[in-house]
Amino acid sequence: MKKTFSKNQKVIKVGNSYAITLDKEFVDKTGIEPGDNIETIYDPQSKKAALVVRDKGSASYSLTTNKISEEFKKWVDESLEEDKEMLEILSKI
Repeated sequence: MKKTFSKNQKVIKVGNSYAITLDKEFVDKTGIEPGDNIETIYDPQSKKAALVVRDKGSASYSLTTNKISEEFKKWVDESLEEDKEMLEILSKI
């Protein structure tokens, strides 16, 4: 069984933007580094959002808000895996 790691992260205001703080334990466990790409996904109909962090060279893993249904999370993960090759090609354009 796949073990997951979840933490509540804090959103802070930085100038006219917002940022999410990541504590050292979370960064150490996930391997996230400055400059890593994070894709934001928002569904206006359901008003649900997700953050997807691209894992270097392999399948992506996602960080999601607790307002997202398991069905939506599964759909996002499956879609990213299904379209992985095309997304990699597009990222190099």
